[in-house]
Amino acid sequence: MKHQDPNGIEPIMKDLGNTFLQKIIRERIMKRLTNYAHVISLVVMVLLFSPSSKQAQTNLLFDERLHGKIVLFVDSPKAYVNNEVVQLDSGNENVVPLIKNERILVPIRFISENLGGEVSWKPERESIVIIHADNYIELTIGDKFMGINGMAKELDTSPEMISGRVYLPLRAVAEALSKQVFWENGLIIISEHKFEKEGNEDLISSLIALLKVEKPVVQKPVVQKPQPPKDQYPVMLETKGPGTALLNGGYVYYNDGFALGNGLYRFPYGNEKSKKILTKDATASMNIQGDWIYYVVPNASGSSENKNPIKKIKKTGSKPVTITKDDPIVEMVVDGEWIYYTSFKHDKKKVTLNRIKTNGTSKKVLLENYYDYDNRNISDSKKGDIRNIHVHKGYIYFLRLIPCGYGKECSRIYRMKTDGSGMGVINKEEYAVRMQIANGKIYYSRFPEELRDDRTSPAPIDLYTMTLNGKNPTRISKNVAGYEIYFIEEYKVHGDWIYFGLDYVYKMRTDGSFVTKLTDEVRAPFRFNVVGEWLYFRTTTNAHRVKINGKGYEMLHW
Repeated sequence: MKHQDPNGIEPIMKDLGNTFLQKIIRERIMKRLTNYAHVISLVVMVLLFSPSSKQAQTNLLFDERLHGKIVLFVDSPKAYVNNEVVQLDSGNENVVPLIKNERILVPIRFISENLGGEVSWKPERESIVIIHADNYIELTIGDKFMGINGMAKELDTSPEMISGRVYLPLRAVAEALSKQVFWENGLIIISEHKFEKEGNEDLISSLIALLKVEKPVVQKPVVQKPQPPKDQYPVMLETKGPGTALLNGGYVYYNDGFALGNGLYRFPYGNEKSKKILTKDATASMNIQGDWIYYVVPNASGSSENKNPIKKIKKTGSKPVTITKDDPIVEMVVDGEWIYYTSFKHDKKKVTLNRIKTNGTSKKVLLENYYDYDNRNISDSKKGDIRNIHVHKGYIYFLRLIPCGYGKECSRIYRMKTDGSGMGVINKEEYAVRMQIANGKIYYSRFPEELRDDRTSPAPIDLYTMTLNGKNPTRISKNVAGYEIYFIEEYKVHGDWIYFGLDYVYKMRTDGSFVTKLTDEVRAPFRFNVVGEWLYFRTTTNAHRVKINGKGYEMLHW
């Protein structure tokens, strides 16, 4: 019978010869080579016809039950999304879901973007903005409030920066994005509709086997603790203007800004019961600079002729030090070693803009104006009530208010160098009733030029913004509750929000969106200040506050 050689081994043996011993050796070698060939053939068959581990994995990934879902696993850098396994952060294997203080924390950017959201980071405020569907969501590192379409929602814990990424409690993420969350032995499934364990046990087991890692790929992420709110919420420190309530170094400094106040108080933020009185002086136009609080002691009610002082006192409490006295002082701004203030000589209807060093030396009059508007002997270049002084990057910005019609006073916006030189108008067409510098821009309530000196037509006082050099005037205010917003004169720009008074207290984003009424407890509010989670404001009779999410209204009796 002819020898069969299906494996092609015969040619290998052709040189061994045909002796008896050679035949035995030849047969044994052929037997071993044949066995090896069978093994090799079997391996080849397996590779050709058996599904690979990746193919088997693919069968799992294309399970219809996973459609539209994001699957994560605690301490694992892997995730399932869009029918494939991916790394949560391609450049950082430290980014994993984790458990801290019995809460599941997840990286917000990965989840938001894979659910169709747009995510942006604002480094100047350490906040992250998510635009998802019709929702505008904002979160700030260390802040326990999440803004959703202009309304603040309190969180169990604040966002944290971990491994260079923003983390948030899983439940808060799901709620913000209107999603459902499933949890099972470290497995996290985020979906549009509720995911049930019953009937999906096989899928759950397969997902755990797919994503779970026995040990984290790298060491446990180092958690960067958020900084305390020291100056996280600067009130007037960002504009160097006067204020009635300030947050500085974790302490709140409060005065009512009127002679009927009962002094100046200090207390740790969130612990008002431990308040301490620093001085019994009635205080107004309060500024904080370094270790000192600077303030004006206003004249007694009904008196406007006596000179009054600017004083300073240590933030921790000390004997007040008088820096200067002058004709009735109304506004004061502290910037570095200089104090800028306005004083009024009422018998001559004269107002001056002055500066003096914080040690009381080098006093100088920078500008002299008159508010005797009907006196024809005073040139127009000298007329105007100097108001809303702000100091910013070597310039003083201010208004010179004169009657504009409809019972309002308005002014072009002026600026000069801090030594009093180079005064000029930054925009010759725009008139402002009030202004504030914030976020590197000028925000101003605008009086329409076409209505100046018109005593009959109503004058809409809309809120506008322009650059610091007077370019690109842009209307901000649009509408609230379906009707046009008019007469926005009292407001405070703070971060991305503008707090203002109409009939009641409102807020809106600096682009004019998400207009929200905060409270209808108080009518005709004015003099707004934001301190932490609280908005402080006044009426003609008392001080008030309400949380920036519209909750917790209080009338203050400090």
